[in-house]
Amino acid sequence: MERAQRSNRLKMMIAGGCAAVMAVGGTLAYLTATDGVTNDFTVEKALEENISVIEPNWDPDNGVNIVPTQTISKDPQLKNDSDIPVYAIMQISVPYATVATATAEGVVQSAIAQDLFTYSVNAGWTEEGTGTLSDDGTHMIHTYLMADQLAAGETTPSVFDDVTLVNAIDGQVDGMNLSIDVNGFAIQAEGFESAADAWAAYQNQNNS
Repeated sequence: MERAQRSNRLKMMIAGGCAAVMAVGGTLAYLTATDGVTNDFTVEKALEENISVIEPNWDPDNGVNIVPTQTISKDPQLKNDSDIPVYAIMQISVPYATVATATAEGVVQSAIAQDLFTYSVNAGWTEEGTGTLSDDGTHMIHTYLMADQLAAGETTPSVFDDVTLVNAIDGQVDGMNLSIDVNGFAIQAEGFESAADAWAAYQNQNNS
């Protein structure tokens, strides 16, 4: 009887040992591990903090007491001090009125609504549309796009190099507001195929 009991205890120990081995084996079969990384992203500072309109050859004194047909140096450019490439857009607000002018030979032309300053647009810039009259009717706003992207740290060529007051007769422009306003815009190049696409998106965003 005692021999039979020892035999049964031995069988139970063996079975228990097998169960323990199986339990350990099961734990090892499900070893797991985890790992992870954190990627830090920063957003580019607002472009308005890093974009500036410059006019290297403009002298305010040259705009005082001008006369018809006088040409004044004025060379608006856009400087990109940001860290990203942008599309550059310049808006030139030119005085606009109905005046009669004379040709270089002195032939009087009929009065028509026109820009009071003329200029030649430099290569690289293209006008978008034909101009938009300001709300008060005193200025024509011309929008120019630079086709190529403006790299970080670069400056555009000037939109034009000088402006010339039209040959208005009989003092028609005396006392008029003859200010030429220049506004520069920079739109991130990423996400747009062209300056026109970027400008259209900007207008949609700001007119909504």
